[in-house]
Amino acid sequence: MVPAQNCQNKSFFPLQNQLLLQVITRFATAYCSTIEGTAKNIETTELCGGARICYIFHETFGKVLDHIDPLGGLQQIDILTAIRNATVSIQVSITF
Repeated sequence: MVPAQNCQNKSFFPLQNQLLLQVITRFATAYCSTIEGTAKNIETTELCGGARICYIFHETFGKVLDHIDPLGGLQQIDILTAIRNATVSIQVSITF
């Protein structure tokens, strides 16, 4: 049995959901505008939006990747096993 209090507040939930949807929509629109560079309040003292993402991706992320040893801590048998397992799953996928 549903408590009477929940039934009385039932009309409140559609309004609450509508408000939440409006807030999310406004945020998404502002976010897209910032990424595209069409936002009304664009920073002039630092990179923002797509320019900031591009800078981080090319300057910061690339340098970090250069310092990572992808085979660090792996033994040759681990690498060969991974290659063998990948080869088997490719062959199985093709046959189906």
